[in-house]
Amino acid sequence: MKHFVWAILAFSLMTTFKVETVSAKTESILAQIKISASDRTCRKDTDCRTVGVKCSCSCGKGVNKAHFAKYAQKLEQMCLANPPEKMCKVMCTGEAKCIDRVCTYVSK
Repeated sequence: MKHFVWAILAFSLMTTFKVETVSAKTESILAQIKISASDRTCRKDTDCRTVGVKCSCSCGKGVNKAHFAKYAQKLEQMCLANPPEKMCKVMCTGEAKCIDRVCTYVSK
């Protein structure tokens, strides 16, 4: 009976603390810059700009133009450190607009 209990305990510990590794390829696809809510506030459309948040396959998000350079620099650093293996062909024709006092990327 003792061995049975130990076997169950060992199995539960192995499944509870299972560590999953993420490949560099997957990590670069999932990598995304988070834009704080306070950096997205606006009063009018001209307060907003579109900034990239991923190295590939994204049209970006709206950000207040006062914070644009900070996020553009973060994106550049992230993409140089971990470049994507493939680039997507994404047609981004939208623009950032001020909607309910939040800079928001809007597709045309």
